[in-house]
Amino acid sequence: MSFYDYNIITKNRIGFGWIDNSNRIKKTTALALSQNITEYWTVELGNYNATVMIDTSHENLLARAYEENLKFMVISTLGVSYSHKNNFLDEIGYFIDTHPDPDSITVIGHVLDKKDAFYELHPQTILINVDWWHSVGRPAPGEEQHAEQELPATVRSEENWHDDYTPHWVEHAGSSQVYKGVRRGWRWVKLALESGYRVHSFNETLRRSKIFLYPEVSKDTSKQYIHAFEAIQSYCHFIANTETPPSFNFNDVNFDWFDGAVSTAGGISPLITAHATKLRSHGKLIVADISPLALIIQQLMMKEDFDITNYKQEMLDLLDKNFISNETYGDLFLARANLDRQQEIINETPGLVEYYNTVYKQLNITYWQTNFFDIYSTNRIWTRFEGLCKVYVNLSNVFHYQNTSWLYSVEERYDFENKLLKLIATKGTDKYYLKSNRQTGSWSGDLVDDLVAKPFKYPDILKELPWHT
Repeated sequence: MSFYDYNIITKNRIGFGWIDNSNRIKKTTALALSQNITEYWTVELGNYNATVMIDTSHENLLARAYEENLKFMVISTLGVSYSHKNNFLDEIGYFIDTHPDPDSITVIGHVLDKKDAFYELHPQTILINVDWWHSVGRPAPGEEQHAEQELPATVRSEENWHDDYTPHWVEHAGSSQVYKGVRRGWRWVKLALESGYRVHSFNETLRRSKIFLYPEVSKDTSKQYIHAFEAIQSYCHFIANTETPPSFNFNDVNFDWFDGAVSTAGGISPLITAHATKLRSHGKLIVADISPLALIIQQLMMKEDFDITNYKQEMLDLLDKNFISNETYGDLFLARANLDRQQEIINETPGLVEYYNTVYKQLNITYWQTNFFDIYSTNRIWTRFEGLCKVYVNLSNVFHYQNTSWLYSVEERYDFENKLLKLIATKGTDKYYLKSNRQTGSWSGDLVDDLVAKPFKYPDILKELPWHT
């Protein structure tokens, strides 16, 4: 019951490449943010079994893609995050999957009308057809030049995505024109037009599915960091889960239920955790989260008249009734676009509604604001389970979470996770079972003692990134 279709990338033979422009990023903050978020998405792409590579050259990335029989490549520079209003990985897969004629795609990206200097294909993110690139001679995208050149005259859409230089599409007018110069990516635009195809910009869905820090910009940098710093703030609530619901195979153990559980506060995580672990009436559940708002929402969901069968509308009504206005609070309530899928999960999970009405509201629930990155501050959680036999800990994606990934590298996050495992293991033998969403080897209820005993390693995919070699 995965939220995302993790096969949609490989099914459509889409690879992902990064252009390593580290040497052109002069601001240390911009470089750190860009490398950290690149690490996150490199690891996240492992969940999709996607081919990921990095190089300083578009041609090298595409040559490797061609050798590996990839049909499309998404090539981004450092500083891109593939999530904003939507998830780019999911949306680009869906875009190709539903495209009426994928073979007609040459290049798609941020096409900028530079007027008398021809069109620019901005390097931040480009989707390119690998077979087409090979068929036109494996060209470089083209660097900025200021000499006059004769290139295709064009017709472009009247509409813009914003301002007057972001057309929806550009096509060959059937003649040529002398331009005063060219900008980055011009050669790919030229060859695509000469191939007889329109060159499209990313549509609105794809555009709002990612952000870009413009890390090479050295002036007025503060406005570029806003995306990262707004993501880091913890006063928000994920109103809908975007991860696979927890499950536990009791056939593999010698007990039939848990008597304690821990869960983060996103969406319906506490409810589906309690249900999956068969917590009984008056069983102990600790809802621990860094967001005080998320904890408040969880408590409001316990009101007697809350109808879980109408979760989507109940949550929207709850927000309207308890907060002044959406405009006042901005994007404090995240993942609203996923509410329909959240309702599907509720409807599709056998016995969940009955469990909510008859057992969940009878649980002994404690709500604590907790930062799992402050490992030893979690001690108060484990002391509450003294005397209990079996405890399930749902860490969700705490240590593989895009917002905190702006601040922490993969190594730092995995080190925090490892230290927490070792701490939990000291709180009782054969007692704590862990769920944690990771790139490889996600844990869906593994005994912490066993996890600590295994050799500790970082994701192999990080070897692609030169700053890890």
